[in-house]
Amino acid sequence: MPDDAGPNPFGYADHAPFSAFGAELVYGQWRDGTLVHVSQVPSGLACNCVCPACGRVLIARKGAIKMEHFGHYGVGNGCGRNAETNAHSWAKDVLGREKRVLLPAVGAQLGKDKLQTHRERMFRFAGAELEKTLDDIVPDVVL
Repeated sequence: MPDDAGPNPFGYADHAPFSAFGAELVYGQWRDGTLVHVSQVPSGLACNCVCPACGRVLIARKGAIKMEHFGHYGVGNGCGRNAETNAHSWAKDVLGREKRVLLPAVGAQLGKDKLQTHRERMFRFAGAELEKTLDDIVPDVVL
């Protein structure tokens, strides 16, 4: 890893915002499309958030027992895409904010022969546009 990368590839020492890539939904979306972490909103329906994956109304759950998270409001279970939505939302947020990504080393091995074609490196880019419409598609990020 490059020396200037800090505590991890993106320089974060606190991994708490990204710790719920499992069962709990930690990112919601305001109606204007802005992604927001559960720690940044008030409890309950006052969060004014919807699910980034399915668009249903979310409730911010901030109790003393479980980790803070969003839940789908109303009857039934959520959309079932919490882990994917968390990782997806986090990745877009980091790319848009940091404008860099750690590219892994690339190589091949055949028997005992090993060849490294590219070393690991931090790739920096000038800008990132999130959810930009390009003709009839809307990519998550345009670098």
